[in-house]
Amino acid sequence: MENKDEIEVVSVKESDVPALIQEQFIKMSEYKNKLIKAKEKAEIASTQAKELRDSKTKFFKMKAKLEDIQETQIALAEATLENTEAQELSFEYQRVLANISKFLFGLGVTNITVNRCVVKELKMRIEQASEEEIDDMARQEIINVITQLKEQEDVIQKQILLETKLKQQNEKYENVILDINDKLKTFDNTNKEINNEINKLENELLKSKKINLILFVALGVISIILLILIIISFNK
Repeated sequence: MENKDEIEVVSVKESDVPALIQEQFIKMSEYKNKLIKAKEKAEIASTQAKELRDSKTKFFKMKAKLEDIQETQIALAEATLENTEAQELSFEYQRVLANISKFLFGLGVTNITVNRCVVKELKMRIEQASEEEIDDMARQEIINVITQLKEQEDVIQKQILLETKLKQQNEKYENVILDINDKLKTFDNTNKEINNEINKLENELLKSKKINLILFVALGVISIILLILIIISFNK
């Protein structure tokens, strides 16, 4: 299979999965049938060429006719051509299987729900399909896809778990921050009240100082007046 980094993720609904997988299996079946027919033709051509070559051997030894040689060469050329075509189709079939595997993997990595749906559908198909419907090469490719999708499911589950934990932590920190903000607001209000009380006390203290000063001055004046009166009384 190709590198998963090159996989194109296909975004689909869960209900679309069976039809999309069916399309890929039809494509796989079509190429497999082409390959089977090509191999059959190549085998027939090779057999005919071998039979013709063997039947002409004695004649070549005795009297090699030009038309016999040409006929044998044509049969061998046709056999070679058919074998070449069969090989090309074999390579093409492998390429198609790789692309189908890539598509199926991309289909399954959309989300965990689609992932499980794709795995379930693929398992059902390879369990129910006969060897004629799915050959060993295709079956192995599908098994590889199922294995990789299961691994991907584990990755998705871990990612979901991590995201859930992060969300819980964020909510926890947000609640802590809100609580701290509330306490700060309460402290700020309390601090304002204390400052107001301090201002009131300072104002009252200032008033008290002023009153005390006035009283002190008044007492001083009274004391001086009394002193003057006492002096006057002694002079008489």
